[in-house]
This record gives sequence, structure tokens and C-alpha cells, in this order.
Amino acid sequence: MPPPTPLMDAVDCWMGTITTDLEICQCLFDSCIPVWLVWKLNTVPADLKVLKSVEITFPEGIVIEPE
Repeated sequence: MPPPTPLMDAVDCWMGTITTDLEICQCLFDSCIPVWLVWKLNTVPADLKVLKSVEITFPEGIVIEPE
């Protein structure tokens, strides 16, 4: 099944990142680094084009603190 939107150019060996900062998101996007912009729905400006809205889920059992 083809993707619902056109694919963007990105460096396919980089994992990418998640940010809440629009300026950082734009800089990474312009550098072809995969990036996900995370905002609460009520803070998204009306003129911002949202390609897809998803619910955030958190992985179970992931280590986030060093031992």
C-alpha cells in the first residue's frame, strides 16, 4: 500500500528525533534529518499544515536512566 502523503527526502541511515520546538524542527527538516514535531492539539496554530495527527504511546520496559 502506498503512503498517504508524498515522502520527504531524508538521510535513511539516521534515526531522527522528536521535538516540541518549531525552529529546531524546521532546521532539522531543512537538513533532511527525520523529525517529528509534538504539540498538544490546542496549541497548534491554525495556519500550520498538519499532515497526520497521532496519539502518542510510550514503550514499555525501555531504560531511560543509566545504571
